[in-house]
Amino acid sequence: MPFRDRERYLRAAAESVLAQTMGDLELVMFDDGSRDASAEIARELAAEDDRVVLVEGVRESVGFARAEQRCHDAARAAYVGCVDSDDVLEPTALELSLGRMEPDPLLAMVYTDHHEIDERGRRIGPGKRSRRAYSPEALLVDFMTFAFRLVRADVVRAVGGFDASVNFAADYDLCLKVSEVGVIERIDADLYGYRMHEATTSASQRLRQIHDSRIAVERAMARREMTERFALSLALKPSFELRGREVARGGEPLRLEPDAWLRGL
Repeated sequence: MPFRDRERYLRAAAESVLAQTMGDLELVMFDDGSRDASAEIARELAAEDDRVVLVEGVRESVGFARAEQRCHDAARAAYVGCVDSDDVLEPTALELSLGRMEPDPLLAMVYTDHHEIDERGRRIGPGKRSRRAYSPEALLVDFMTFAFRLVRADVVRAVGGFDASVNFAADYDLCLKVSEVGVIERIDADLYGYRMHEATTSASQRLRQIHDSRIAVERAMARREMTERFALSLALKPSFELRGREVARGGEPLRLEPDAWLRGL
């Protein structure tokens, strides 16, 4: 869990990992040049729970890819996964993911479904990124292995880890490389809460993310010797969507309006 200026969400993100039903874990945290109270929160968490491993931070940001790599380099487990410092992990995420991977040595990575939450942690509704059926070919045009991912640590090392040259798509690039050396499988369970707010990378750095994703895909095509038969075409299609919220009444979720009831552009 690398973090930078996430004082509003960091404790909730970390505590969602520490509350896993599979408690034999370590939470590796790295301060990527925070200017707010995030580093202090991380130190408090490390003092409260000896499973928190706090990697020495830096004064200036090194970027997502290098920060993520710092965490992976410090991790000692045979399986690694990333929880963004503004998101939350459902309590059974590790138990279910590890339970699927351990009996099958051919599995290099598993990933789960997810839902969206707002700035206050309230559930908005189901996510859409992980709904497409997985295949190594479909991954070239759709980052369906979005979250939560559990990967064998030796596989991450074998494919070279996180590439800083595609910083804003380094996680996508890693998944593409893993898909070329091992089996990836989707777990049909909603185990990750993706927080929607204006400072997310997908919102604040969208054009850079698209640029780096294109480079990552083109490199994957070259590795797969596809460039003579296929060309990558970029289609930008902005859209807006209003969706009803889910609210709890009597302990049961209730959707106020039909999902995706109004779309624009």
